[in-house]
Amino acid sequence: METTESSKEYTRNSKEVIKEEERHLFESEKGRKIGLAVSGGGIRSASFGLGVMQGLVAKGLMKKVDYMSTVSGGGFLGSALTWALKLGGEKVGLDAKTFPLGSQKEISKNEDNKNYLLNYLRQHGNYLMPTHNLGMFSFVAVVFRSVIVSLAVYAALLTSVLVILNSLGAFYQQSGSWINIYLGPVLDWISNTLLLSDHNIKSPFFLLSFALAAFTLFLYLVFALRSSLPNILGISKYEGFLRGQTVLGYVWKFTLVFLVLGLIPVTVDFLRALEIEISGTTLPIISGVVAGLWEHKKSQAGESGGTLNSIIAYCGVFLLLFGILVGTFQLALSDFYVNDLGQLNKTTLLVTLISAIVLGALSNLNLISPHRIWRNRLMEIFMPNPEAVDGNKWEKAILANSEETGNMEKMCQPPHKKPYHIINTNVILVDSEESRYKNRGGDNFIISPLYSGSDATGWQKTDQYQHAVGRGGVTMATAVAASGAALNPNAGVSGEGFTKNAAVSMLLSLLNLGLGYWASNPKFKLFSITPNLLFPGIPRLFSEGLNEKKPLVQLSDGGHFENCGLYELIRRELDVVILSDGGADLAYNYDDLGNAIEKIRVDFGANVKFHIEHYGISELMPGSYYQKEGKEKDDPYDRAINGFAFGEITYANNKRGLLVLVKPAMFLKLATDVYSYKGIHKDFPQQATADQFFDEKQFEAYRELGYSISWNMGKSVENPVVPWDNINASEEFKDLMFWFKQQIKDDDLK
Repeated sequence: METTESSKEYTRNSKEVIKEEERHLFESEKGRKIGLAVSGGGIRSASFGLGVMQGLVAKGLMKKVDYMSTVSGGGFLGSALTWALKLGGEKVGLDAKTFPLGSQKEISKNEDNKNYLLNYLRQHGNYLMPTHNLGMFSFVAVVFRSVIVSLAVYAALLTSVLVILNSLGAFYQQSGSWINIYLGPVLDWISNTLLLSDHNIKSPFFLLSFALAAFTLFLYLVFALRSSLPNILGISKYEGFLRGQTVLGYVWKFTLVFLVLGLIPVTVDFLRALEIEISGTTLPIISGVVAGLWEHKKSQAGESGGTLNSIIAYCGVFLLLFGILVGTFQLALSDFYVNDLGQLNKTTLLVTLISAIVLGALSNLNLISPHRIWRNRLMEIFMPNPEAVDGNKWEKAILANSEETGNMEKMCQPPHKKPYHIINTNVILVDSEESRYKNRGGDNFIISPLYSGSDATGWQKTDQYQHAVGRGGVTMATAVAASGAALNPNAGVSGEGFTKNAAVSMLLSLLNLGLGYWASNPKFKLFSITPNLLFPGIPRLFSEGLNEKKPLVQLSDGGHFENCGLYELIRRELDVVILSDGGADLAYNYDDLGNAIEKIRVDFGANVKFHIEHYGISELMPGSYYQKEGKEKDDPYDRAINGFAFGEITYANNKRGLLVLVKPAMFLKLATDVYSYKGIHKDFPQQATADQFFDEKQFEAYRELGYSISWNMGKSVENPVVPWDNINASEEFKDLMFWFKQQIKDDDLK
C-alpha cells in the first residue's frame, strides 16, 4: 500500500527528519554545529580520509563533529568509525587517547590494542581479495555465476518468444502460418512493390519495417500540407504539431524495432551461406565487450573518450546485443524446437518457458548479483569482528551481518550518538515523470540511524524500514555497499556517463552486472516482494519502472547523484562543513565539487564562494607554490601552497557557514616516504579510482598526506596569514572563523 500522508513512521517533509535528528543529538537547538563529509573515491578516499580524521583528532576537532556524511569510498571509512564506536562502547572515543582508528603519534601496533584496527585496515587495503581462498579465481567465479544465471533465464525466455514468433511465420513467410493467412497478400504486395525477389530478405518483420518507413514518408507529406491549412476540427497548429511529433516518434520506434527483428533471419541466412553457426556471433560479441570495457575504463580513469570514441563504444554494445539476439534465434531454429519437417516441439518449448519463469522468479537479484560479494568484502574489512582485528587476519563478519547488531538503526546510539552517520546513495529514477529526477537520473537517498529515504520517495523511520515487509531492515554493510555501487545500469557519475546509456544499461542488466541494491520504496509500507529476474528484472532491461512510484527502487553509488557528501549537510544548514575530497581529479577541475555546489544552489538556495585571500582554490592547485615565489623551477612534485581551501557558504536565509575543503595535494614539509611514493608513482595523489587494490605503501602514502593537510589546516586557522578580522568577508563569517579557531586545541599524544 502506497503512503501519501505523513505519519509516525513516514514523512514527506525533510524538516521533520532534521528535527528528529536534532532531538536525538542535542539537548538544545542552540549552538553551532559541525559536519564532516567524506567523498567517494574508493579505497583512495578512505585512506586519505583516515589521515584527515587523524589530523582533526590531533587538533581536538573530531570530538566536536556532530554529523558525518559519507559517499561511496568515504563510506568505507565512515562505517569503520561508526562500527568501532559501537563495539568499543565507553572504552573508545573521539579524542587522541581513545580514537579507535589510531593516533598519528603512535601509528604502529602496540600492546594495548590502541592501533590494532588501524593496522588491520592498513594490511587489508586489497579488500576485494582478502585471503587465498577468496582471491581472484573465486571473485571471477562468483561474477560468472551471476552472468550465467541471468543469461540462462533471459536466453530461455527470449528463445521461447522467438520460437513462438517463428511458428507464427513472423520471420519467414510460411504457407499456413497465422501471419501468412492474415497478412500474406499485404506482404506479397510490399515485396513486389519493392522488387524484392530474394527469399532471405522477405521476412515479414523486414517488410513491415519498409511499410512503416513508407508510412512515415506519407506522414511527412501530410504534415507539410497541414502546415498551410487553417485550424481543423478546432485543433490549433500548435496542438497538431505536438500530436504529430508524438505519432512520428512511435512510428520511428516501431520501424527500428521491426528492422532489427527483420535483420535477424537475414543475418542467420547469411551466416549459414558462409557455413557459420552460433559461433558466427562471436565477433560482434567480442567487439562489443572490448568497446564497452574500453569506454568504462576511460571513465573510471577520469578521462573523456571524446564523441567519436563514445560512438564506437555504443556501436560495439549494439553489435554485442545483436549478436546475442542472432545467436538466440539460431538456437530457436535448432532441432531442439523444430524437427526436420518444420514442426514445433511443444514439449521442449513448454519445459524451456516454465524453467525460465521458475528460475527467474526464485533468483533474488540482491543475492545473485555482484552486489552480494561486494557487500561481504566491505563488511569483512571495514566492519570486522573483534577477533579479526586482534589477530590481524580475515574472519567472518558475523556481528555486522546480524540484524541484531548490524542494522543501521543500531548505530549512533549512546554512548556515541555523534558523529551521526548519514550514508548517501542514489535512487535511480530515469523513468520518472518528474523532469528534475529524470534529467538527473535519480535523487539523493539517505540511509541513517533514524530515517531512510529521499525527497522523491519520502522518508521512513529506519527501525521500520523493510521490517514490515519481512526483509529484516537494512544493515550498515548493505547501505555502504549500495553507496559504493559504482558500476550499475542506468546510472553514471553525477548522473552522466557511458553506463547511463539505454543500450549499455540493457547489456549490463542482461548480464546482471551491477553492484546496486534493490530496496523497498519507503512510501510502500506493506508491499512485500523479492526482487527477481522477472520483476523488476525484465522492465529494467528496457529502463522501465525505475521511478518513485514503484514499490521497489534501486539504489546505486551516491556519487551518481553527488560525490562529495555535501548535499545533506547543506540541507541541515550546518555552521562548519569539513570536506575530505578524495575523488579522482587528475586535472584538478573540481568536477565533483562543482556538481555539488550546483545542486545545493538549485535545491536549497545556498551559495559557496572560495574568496578568502591566501586560502582559495588557486592556492590548492599543483605547482602554485613555485608560481607564488616567482620561480621558474620545474618542481618534480608539483607542490601547491596549501592542501586545503576555505569557502564561505551563504544559505537561503542569509545565514553564513564555513566550508573547509581538504583535497589531496603535494606541498612542503611532507614525510619522506610520501615524496618517495610520488617520485615512483607520478599520478599520486590522484591515481585512478579503478585501482582498488592498495598495498601498505600506497595506503600509508594517502593516509599520511591526509593527516599532514588536515593538521596544517588546523594550524592555519590558529595562525592565519591575515588576521580573521581583516579578511574580505561578512562580519558573520569573520565571527564564525573566530569561533572555529576557539574549537581547536592540540590533543595529540606527546
